[in-house]
Amino acid sequence: MARAVNYTFVCLGDKQVATTLDLQVLDDEGYRRHAIELLRQHGSASAVEVWTETGLVDVIPRDGVRVWPEPTV
Repeated sequence: MARAVNYTFVCLGDKQVATTLDLQVLDDEGYRRHAIELLRQHGSASAVEVWTETGLVDVIPRDGVRVWPEPTV
């Protein structure tokens, strides 16, 4: 059974400046999916740091994740 974890997501811009903070309670496997969703929503983010109360869990780089929905011209 998955356990609920308090996560802090930090969207980082190109110069490692925090552009967005997002707090979520997710199951222990859902953080990666949520980080990718943040990359889709925030085009200025080059990576998302994932934190818990114990420290840094993961850094999810953009690596081809496209902004969705695509911006209209």
